[in-house]
Amino acid sequence: MQPGRRGGGVRSWAHAVRRVGVVVCWATVLVVSSGSAQDDNPRLRWEHFYRQRAYPFAVVSPQVLEQARRDLLMTWPNPFAPAAAMSATPWQQLGPERIPDNITSTGRLTAIAVHPNDPKIIYVGGAQGGVWKTINGGTTWMPRTDQECSLAMGGIAIDLVNPEIVYAGTGEQHCSGDSYYGCGVLRSEDGGMTWVQLGASIFQTTSGGARISRVVIDTSRAGSTVNTTVFVASDFGVYRSVNSGATWTMVLDGIATDLVMDPSDPKVWYAARRTIGIDKSIDGGVTWSPANTGFPATNVSRVNLAIGTSSPQTLYASVQNSSNSQLLGIYRTDDGAA
Repeated sequence: MQPGRRGGGVRSWAHAVRRVGVVVCWATVLVVSSGSAQDDNPRLRWEHFYRQRAYPFAVVSPQVLEQARRDLLMTWPNPFAPAAAMSATPWQQLGPERIPDNITSTGRLTAIAVHPNDPKIIYVGGAQGGVWKTINGGTTWMPRTDQECSLAMGGIAIDLVNPEIVYAGTGEQHCSGDSYYGCGVLRSEDGGMTWVQLGASIFQTTSGGARISRVVIDTSRAGSTVNTTVFVASDFGVYRSVNSGATWTMVLDGIATDLVMDPSDPKVWYAARRTIGIDKSIDGGVTWSPANTGFPATNVSRVNLAIGTSSPQTLYASVQNSSNSQLLGIYRTDDGAA
């Protein structure tokens, strides 16, 4: 199966895959390392995909999907029950629509970006569903990357100076059993109608590719397809481009799970790294220093960041516990991570 080209993510199928896919990682390493021309044979790809799910049997039992559904319902009797209202104002579903199944389901939406001047124009990115766009506030949606090199999306950024320029970071970093790597960064100069691939030499390798969790545009150097400064946070590290994605330089290593810029000072940046914590830059992302005073020192897994637009000295961080994959805590700084 071609990585990044899987559909929008039917959950019940994913549960079935987990039940029978006990040697997925081991088998994948063998195929990638073989390096033979036969790896591109569609029949062999299909056999590889099927056999690793059938192991240790010759075929996948036709009952395994229904059994996975039964197991799901025994563990969570009503997994898709609507959540209690969070306020007096109800939430409205904007789409794209869920996939009808025995258990109505949909895939993960990993990214969202709203047009700075027209809130009816919204882009969303699916875990394996590509980039979708609405121009009427969510009434209808149009797929925009079905023919691109990857459908796995991790981050979307709209250029605030020229909103026709959109960047999409491919590869999903949510660490589920069906999170695929991507093919680098896609850039559109016409509001998502057409795209060019950027950073293939950096973010694609012979054994896979990067999973990009965030794309951020330096607002002080935006509006151009030649000299805009763009950052990506990925499991390859934090990368910076000063020429609109033509070339990239790693400025911080490790698995970067999030990245934010101070909206009042584009020289100030904050990055989150798995197992490490928070780093801060005060020179536009060129150099970085740890900013972990008061931050947890152990069991730090994925970290997500949010910065206060009206008070940029205030940041929030949600931290995953690496020992049990639960929430380790939500942390706040009111002094710029000092």
